[in-house]
Amino acid sequence: MYVTGLRPVQLAKLSVENLKIDTTREIDNFQRYSILIPYAKQARYVHEKISVKLPEEIAEIIFAYIKRFKLNPNDKLFDLGENSARFCSKAINTQLFDFAPEKYRDAIHAGEMIRQKYSYSDFRHHVGYSLAMAGSSAEEIAYILGHSSVVTARHYIFSTPEWLCCTNLSVKAFSAI
Repeated sequence: MYVTGLRPVQLAKLSVENLKIDTTREIDNFQRYSILIPYAKQARYVHEKISVKLPEEIAEIIFAYIKRFKLNPNDKLFDLGENSARFCSKAINTQLFDFAPEKYRDAIHAGEMIRQKYSYSDFRHHVGYSLAMAGSSAEEIAYILGHSSVVTARHYIFSTPEWLCCTNLSVKAFSAI
């Protein structure tokens, strides 16, 4: 979710065959990977998918998972149960807490702090904002996030420091006239 900005319903729809090895370099066996992500908000019988680059480290973990559990190409990649959003929310927050510094965990257990909660939307926003920071167009951001319009993608672009800096300079220059 952190890398691709998937919605829980999209994660639940993934199958083993959606993970692809795009290229392999013979010299050092370096591989490039992608994942075919189903659209979340589409008509009932449309089966288009978005191809998104997947970092090598993540892909290798997923391939090891597939091998370990002997999954077939048509098998679902993950069994998220009846409520994928609840499953993802619980998984995200459990893992973040388990990997948090010990002082933080101790403070939570002692009731000295309130536990910070994150949602899958936080990760989607991270992907959108990161794409905007990298200079992606509104169309590219909308495509990766599976949006049918560029309105939300423009919000990510408009919140980047570069855009704000240029806008601020333009406003100052205009008001000086």
